[in-house]
Amino acid sequence: MIQCHSVGIQATTVFWYRQFPEQGLTLMATSNVDSKAAYEQGFSETEFSISHPNTTFSSLTVRSAKPADSSLYFCSASNT
Repeated sequence: MIQCHSVGIQATTVFWYRQFPEQGLTLMATSNVDSKAAYEQGFSETEFSISHPNTTFSSLTVRSAKPADSSLYFCSASNT
């Protein structure tokens, strides 16, 4: 599980990204507080579970992690 804590912003929306070596960021999903995440093509809730219970916290869980899931994972937050 990867945790994302927002400080100084009410994170109503959280964007989850992944980045492989020598590649750009790839948007995985967008999450709004207390709503189901909207996953981009190639990503699913069965592989990547997202929780966003309030405006200061979100988490991404990589289910049944495989070597191909080794990557940098990032979150970004928005209050709009």
